[in-house]
Amino acid sequence: MSVQDKINKIKNKEIRIQEKAKEKAKRKEFRYNVLTQNVYSTTKLLVWFFSLNSAAWIWCSYILAFLDKTQIAESLSNTVCTIVIGQMVGYLLTKTVENIFKYNDFGIKSAIKKLTDNDGNVTEEVVSDIAETAEDIVNSSADVPVNISTSSFFEPEDIDNLNNIQ
Repeated sequence: MSVQDKINKIKNKEIRIQEKAKEKAKRKEFRYNVLTQNVYSTTKLLVWFFSLNSAAWIWCSYILAFLDKTQIAESLSNTVCTIVIGQMVGYLLTKTVENIFKYNDFGIKSAIKKLTDNDGNVTEEVVSDIAETAEDIVNSSADVPVNISTSSFFEPEDIDNLNNIQ
C-alpha cells in the first residue's frame, strides 16, 4: 500500500467521522425540539383538562344544589373556583412573562449588531474606541503615584516581582 493510499484512507475515515458527528448533532437537535414541543403541548393539554374538569365539577355543584344538597354544593363550588382561578392565573402569568422575554430583545440584539460585523466578530471601530479609552485612562493617570508595596492583594514575593518590573 502506497503512502498516497494511506493518506486517502485516513482522509476518508476523517470525513466519515465528521459526517457521523453531524448526523449525531442533527438527531440530538431533533430530539430536543420534539421534547420541548411535547412539554409545551403537554402543559397546554393539562390546562385544558383542568379547565374542562373544573367546569364539570361546577355543573355538578349546581346539580347538587338542585337536589337540596346546598352545603356540599357551596363548598364544592368555592373549592373548584379557587383552585381553577389559581391555576389559570399562575399559568397565564408564566406564559406572559415567557412571551415578553422570548419576543423582546430589550435593545440587546441591536447593541450587539452595532458592536459586531456579520460574522459576530468585534469591529475595528469598537477595538479602536477601546484602545483610545485605555490610552486616555493611562495618560490621565500617569501623574498619579502608585504605591504597590502597601497593597494587601499581593503576597510579599509578588510585590517584590512588581517592584522589579518598575
